[in-house]
Amino acid sequence: MKLLKRKSILFLSVMICISAYAQPSLSRMKQTIDNEELLQPKGRSIKLINSTQAGILFKNNTEILQSNAIDWLSQKLVLRQNEDQLVDENRDVVTGDNYAVKKIHQYYKGIKVEHGIIAFTAN
Repeated sequence: MKLLKRKSILFLSVMICISAYAQPSLSRMKQTIDNEELLQPKGRSIKLINSTQAGILFKNNTEILQSNAIDWLSQKLVLRQNEDQLVDENRDVVTGDNYAVKKIHQYYKGIKVEHGIIAFTAN
């Protein structure tokens, strides 16, 4: 019984470490953007909603376009090459207010990450 309990604790510890390692860090991204804004303001701000959700606001004069959103997000999230990937789902929607919403999905080692969805909205 003790051996089974030890194996269960070890398994849970490994799973917690793996899941924590598989997630890009929004807090690290926030720190990077905040530091960049202090050095050279570009009109970007990020608000952490919780550890897995954030909102990023760009002013109208921003350099980020929908066409290079994936590259910019990959760089700011410090995605690991050949492990993490953001993929455009090609399900762009234009709302009645002329806002375009691009859906981007996160993959980890080729496996789709559950709830790893980014909605990039621009007008």
